This record gives sequence, structure tokens and C-alpha cells, in this order.
Amino acid sequence: MVAQHATMAEFIGTLAGPLRTPVIDKTGLTGRYDFTVDLSSYFADAKPGQQTDMTSIMMSALREQLGLNLESRKEPVEILVIDHAEKNPTGN
Repeated sequence: MVAQHATMAEFIGTLAGPLRTPVIDKTGLTGRYDFTVDLSSYFADAKPGQQTDMTSIMMSALREQLGLNLESRKEPVEILVIDHAEKNPTGN
């Protein structure tokens, strides 16, 4: 993972996908940063066919390489729910 001139909010946004959960920035950091997080050594220990635990990998990598901690806690988040959609007919 490489970030160039990224805010913490932008970086945090990239973590939600691999972690499959919302991630909220509580660092208080407001600047822009350049950094690299190398995950390859964490995957090198995995055995073929073994399921990888992305949460543990990301928690370890961020703590060891950037000094950032991921903590699991309940927080209110905004979620967009679409409960109905219709296709409008278009003319030929």
C-alpha cells in the first residue's frame, strides 16, 4: 500500500474494503503524508490454501510500520440504504 500526499481520512477510506467494515479516523492528524505499508512479509508466512486474516494482517502492519492502532468499537456511521428502485421506460 502506497500513499502519496494523502490525508488520514483518504488513507482510512482505503482500509474499509479489505477489512470489510467501516473504518473511522480518530487520529486527529490533519496534514498530508507520504508512506508505504509493506504487507508481503505477512503473506509469506501463510500456508498454501490457508485463509488469510486481513484484519490481523492490517492491524499488525499498521502498528509495526506506522505506529497506528486499529481498534474495534461501536460508533455511529452513515449508511445509505436503497429500499426500492425502478427502471423508467425510455423511448425507442
